[in-house]
Amino acid sequence: MKGFSVSKVSADIVEEHLNQTGEINIGHDGYERSFFAISNGVSTAYAVIYDLYDEDDFAELARFFVPLKYRNKGVGRKAAILLLNYLFEIKTNLLIDPVDETVDFWWAVAAEVGDSISFESIDGPKAIWSKI
Repeated sequence: MKGFSVSKVSADIVEEHLNQTGEINIGHDGYERSFFAISNGVSTAYAVIYDLYDEDDFAELARFFVPLKYRNKGVGRKAAILLLNYLFEIKTNLLIDPVDETVDFWWAVAAEVGDSISFESIDGPKAIWSKI
């Protein structure tokens, strides 16, 4: 995705940005967590992934966060697509369980990703996204 890149960051960086709105936290300590920033140098989104580097071919996109000042500007969608492409280089299957307010966002991301991904619904909007 032009101009955006994915980089590993510390939990402290992600937590600092998540705490600004109090909407979500950085996830459960019981999971192996990886923290990412998806940025173009001006706008940044953040993600927390569970079990990215374990032995099976499955990970969970546990948190995806776009700071308020970057919302509704296309940043989230571009960052989500780039993140999915990055994650699908490591794993074949991702669990995405969107909260109610983000379901439309994730369906828009799915539509833009297109035929390179299949979806298996688990419960409502919760689904396993698989690289084809």
